[in-house]
Amino acid sequence: MEPIITTFSSLIVLDLSWGALKQMIPQIILMFAIISVGGWLYETVYCSVVEHGFTRRGFLFGPSCPIYGVGAVSVWITIGNIDNPILVFLLGGLMATILEYSTGLILERRFHRTWWDYSMFRYNIKGRICPQASMVFGAFSVATVFLIAPGLLYLFSFIPSDVMISLAGITGILYLADFTASLIYLTPAASEHIALLVQEIRSHM
Repeated sequence: MEPIITTFSSLIVLDLSWGALKQMIPQIILMFAIISVGGWLYETVYCSVVEHGFTRRGFLFGPSCPIYGVGAVSVWITIGNIDNPILVFLLGGLMATILEYSTGLILERRFHRTWWDYSMFRYNIKGRICPQASMVFGAFSVATVFLIAPGLLYLFSFIPSDVMISLAGITGILYLADFTASLIYLTPAASEHIALLVQEIRSHM
């Protein structure tokens, strides 16, 4: 294992060129989707246990928390070639914390709702982030770089390229449709309009 200082060069030159990344778009899309579903399962199970009842997580209709997929893919692309777990833990935790804070801020301002709240933890910042969650994300980053991403890429290597492209295309369409529907549903004006339409339809039944 290389010293931490020598691994900083990995932040400047990625092992994967942009050309190689373009060729891996299907794998990246599927990796994003699988990890997003895994994040949804983790949060749903954890929150359901804590709250003693089923608690559905995420803002999409489908079983997915995209923030996990975005965070994991971002970590893998930017620092995935660093072989020092401590540095991956620190940088990955920092990246995920920034992503979580900015995502929480955008969602709150856009939809006037809160999807997570860390106010019960010490040293939290406006309930959007806290050191405890950052450490979990740091550990998740280490798992992504050294276990999850390599494992998924290994499994993907057994799938024919045309099948990978088809799966990625279908996955992308499903996420786009879900995101669009969720965005419309969560927008106050659109939500009220939908409710009125439903009432009108029921009145004519």
